[in-house]
Amino acid sequence: MSCKLLVVILLFSIPFTNNGKESRINSEFTKKMINTIKETSNFTELVSYLDSLHENEMVTGYFESKNYDIIPGFREINYQLYIDKPIKNSDKFYHNYYLQVLRKANKIIYIGIGPDAQFSSFEKNTNIKEFAFFQKSYERIYGKQFDPDLIFYESREDWSRYESHYLGPEGSPSNKWQLVDYLVKTKNVYELSKFLSSNSAVKQLYGFRGLSILKKNGLNLDKSILMKMEVTQKKTGYMSVQRGCEGFKLPFEEVLKNPEVYDY
Repeated sequence: MSCKLLVVILLFSIPFTNNGKESRINSEFTKKMINTIKETSNFTELVSYLDSLHENEMVTGYFESKNYDIIPGFREINYQLYIDKPIKNSDKFYHNYYLQVLRKANKIIYIGIGPDAQFSSFEKNTNIKEFAFFQKSYERIYGKQFDPDLIFYESREDWSRYESHYLGPEGSPSNKWQLVDYLVKTKNVYELSKFLSSNSAVKQLYGFRGLSILKKNGLNLDKSILMKMEVTQKKTGYMSVQRGCEGFKLPFEEVLKNPEVYDY
């Protein structure tokens, strides 16, 4: 299979001020940045442009917050970019913008950017042929098409990090693990399999763990579930892991291989 990557880049913080002139400067800069990003079709060029923003006095930098496969060969990557208004000794006002990019190899096949919580107002650009090919690949595995907006909703539900089992109050199971434990106890394969079809690879991992326990206990799983589990097991990249009071950025495959190390 040729090397294909799916990248989802999220969260831009865009400033606004109460000063009319500075607001216009920021508005013009933001508009130019959005248009440049939206019209970029080459991922290398996009990254170079993001790097170049460091040279602008309004930009303090950006960092990678997520980086892992969605399906074999297609990867999701999130960045946070911070932009300051150029006014000294004053408070800063931010408005969140999300940037989302899907790519195949070095070719951007979908790009969208818009304000926080207003997904319907996203400015989007799509390589129709390549995006359709990706959707067919995704649908063959999960029985549905990929919905870019769901990534934002699931991030808000805090499926963006993997937690150790007893991360709740006074060493009790975390809310996520209470749910997974209940689904395992009741042998609710249907709900756990829905986890495997999530847009969030972290949520898929919870479903994988629960279904692995049921499989180990002798429960037969159908072929479609086993296929999704195999896809999850082959994921590569990095994920955020919260273990006790410590947070880590770890290889996805390491957590899958030794989940008990991060589950206490």
